[in-house]
Amino acid sequence: MIGKILKIIQKNYQIDSKKLAEKSNISEKHLSQFRNGRSNLTYEALWNLILALEEIEPRSRIDLGLLIGGCCEENGEVNWEKIINIISEQDVALILNAIGKKIVNKQK
Repeated sequence: MIGKILKIIQKNYQIDSKKLAEKSNISEKHLSQFRNGRSNLTYEALWNLILALEEIEPRSRIDLGLLIGGCCEENGEVNWEKIINIISEQDVALILNAIGKKIVNKQK
């Protein structure tokens, strides 16, 4: 499942497999096998992959998490309603507070 999602992220952000393999310290062959469901990654390798995505294209790591959590469609559209329904009221309040602070800071 995560391999398929990685394919989507690479396509949406035009992330080159060679560059991703190099930055994550995973061989291109192993990365290809993982994306195609023929092998797994260790937790360490998966974490290195996530860090590499962040370095290459910062927003891609967030979208990877949203896709894995089922809160994002393959085309990159975020399902905000689903996110709001699964997070706590306290988290919603924190998010709204952070948005408010950002708006105030932009107005200064």
